[in-house]
Amino acid sequence: MKMDGRQCICETVLAFYEDFEKRGLEPEVNFCEEDLPIMANEVALRRVVQNLVKNALEHGQNRLGLRLEKDGNQLHFSCYNDKKAEEIIEIDKIFTRFYKGDKARTSTSTGLGLAIAKGLVDRMHGEINASVENELFVIEIKIPLCEKDRNISKDH
Repeated sequence: MKMDGRQCICETVLAFYEDFEKRGLEPEVNFCEEDLPIMANEVALRRVVQNLVKNALEHGQNRLGLRLEKDGNQLHFSCYNDKKAEEIIEIDKIFTRFYKGDKARTSTSTGLGLAIAKGLVDRMHGEINASVENELFVIEIKIPLCEKDRNISKDH
């Protein structure tokens, strides 16, 4: 279904406001202002964004950021968080079911969130990637934009 990806992502991120406050985190947010029309399932897109933000909240230390922009003909959303200096993240395994970066973690994480996110993004004909850049763990999703000439359903 055609929808405004920007509106969906903004609403989903806003729902985490209290979680950010509880953690004492003020996320670095940089969202574009323009509509980003995509062909996607709204429930699936919300789930992907929820999984990425939950992952950043659970594993981040003091820094969490969210960026949404138009990149050519794609919606480009990225979520990043700082990581423990000693933490080693195996990027090639990050989207594998039950993978956890730190085997000694006492968290309640099941290791399923990023695997689910990958499956949903794949179904939306998008791509999802992870990287570590200067002690920041970054996950990016890209979903193709629709042509501008069709109406976007605001009420889904």
